Amino acid sequence: GELERYHSGIGTGIGWASFAWKIKTICQPGKLAVTGTQQISMLRVLVKNYPEFKKEFLAYSLLRAYEYTFPCNTQEPK
Repeated sequence: GELERYHSGIGTGIGWASFAWKIKTICQPGKLAVTGTQQISMLRVLVKNYPEFKKEFLAYSLLRAYEYTFPCNTQEPK
C-alpha cells in the first residue's frame, strides 16, 4: 500500500546516495531489491533492538536500519 511505497521511495534514495557518494556504511548485496514491506520489517528489528530509534525521523531510522541489516563492518547503528 501507500506506506510500503513511501518506504520504498526513501530506500531508493538511500541506495542512490550510497552509490553516488560511495558511502561504505551500507553493504547491501548488489542484485538484492528490498521492497517497502521488507524495509518495514528492517525498521521493526532495529527498533526492537534499539528503541531510541522510535523517536527519530523515519528517513534517518530507515538509513540506520539499512546499516544494521547490511553492515560493512559492524552491527551497531550510528
